[in-house]
Amino acid sequence: MLAAMQRMAEVKDTPASARDAVYLTRKLDQIRNVLEEIDLTRRLHAKRGNRLPSGVEELSSREWQIMRDLVVFPRVGAIAERRNLSAHTVQNHLKAIFRKLEVHSTAELLSLLLADK
Repeated sequence: MLAAMQRMAEVKDTPASARDAVYLTRKLDQIRNVLEEIDLTRRLHAKRGNRLPSGVEELSSREWQIMRDLVVFPRVGAIAERRNLSAHTVQNHLKAIFRKLEVHSTAELLSLLLADK
């Protein structure tokens, strides 16, 4: 309880501009994530001749995050560290993505995401 009260006091003492900066940074991150998801969807759409591969609509928001991260950080450990997850959890998400998108390897998934038409 005391720690929560101290954090509230710190936030209260923080200048409004700093609080606004934190808020705006979070909102910009959310917007960036949505744009990245739209870009991946567009790539998937173009790859399959203007139709999305089956399973895309079944992906959870966390699976989309892992898939986006895989493009930039192709190692499970790096994704786990970035998302503050265990490597085992990331691996489980990747297995679900593979199953839903009907791919059998990271290379196949990356090919699906990064290849042009």
